[in-house]
Amino acid sequence: MPRKEDDPAIARQRFDIPHWIESNLAELNLKIAVAELIDNALDETLPGKKALITVTFDSRSGRVTFENRETPGMDIAKMKEFPLWGGLHKDPTKIKEHRLGGKLAIIFLLSKDRGSLSVTSKLANTQTIYKMGIPHWWNNLSPDITFPIETLDAAEIDNLGTTRFELEGVRGELIPSNVAELADELGLIYGPLIQGQRLSIDLVRHQPRGGRLEREQVLPVTVPFDKNQRREKTQVPTGKSGKGPRIDVAWGLLDQEQKRREEQARRGIYETQRVTQIRGDSIYF
Repeated sequence: MPRKEDDPAIARQRFDIPHWIESNLAELNLKIAVAELIDNALDETLPGKKALITVTFDSRSGRVTFENRETPGMDIAKMKEFPLWGGLHKDPTKIKEHRLGGKLAIIFLLSKDRGSLSVTSKLANTQTIYKMGIPHWWNNLSPDITFPIETLDAAEIDNLGTTRFELEGVRGELIPSNVAELADELGLIYGPLIQGQRLSIDLVRHQPRGGRLEREQVLPVTVPFDKNQRREKTQVPTGKSGKGPRIDVAWGLLDQEQKRREEQARRGIYETQRVTQIRGDSIYF
């Protein structure tokens, strides 16, 4: 229950970049959107712990839930910072490059007419839970819109912090009919991290008409190669009909050169629109 003695905190949105958001969303797909959120979860995982991520798709309700465990959780300060689009990030150890990708991924998944977001975070080793709702986010992409933050009490203390993003009104075409193909694509990207026990990803899909849950654990995926390709350091295409990104044949990890090129392209767009480039891409900031 909410603590009645506490005044609800307010998160105020900073958003002054509407002119390029549509063009950036055109570059996204389900795999990239989910990967953006996974990257951010990795950055928010407790030191020395394995990121425990579950993504649940429900076509019946048009809902997607992204849950991250082994995290310190989002305190009230981080909740307030969440709807700030852009800002300086000084930590060079983070995967993220700027504080936009996670939010763009969420906006991409939400339908324009009814897409809403609820963020719930339980802090590690406390009974404290913070919850913030962003209704009809597409219609509220304006500066100075405010979102209330509730403070709740959990039934018990858990040493695992948990942060959950619940997306309501997700675009129907983005909810997969099965999660096996998405699991393979994520296994290609995050294979080394999964094999190195730094990351665990479970994909869950509610079957239509009340059927049983479909659950897929993402496993490491390597790309078949022959010795000649490896000796010549040839990169091979991926995806259907070979139209995916070219990757190092020795591992199924998206190569850093590809990431560098993509980031360079993004920077070009931002600079054209006179948007200051910053580091950090966390949905938590």
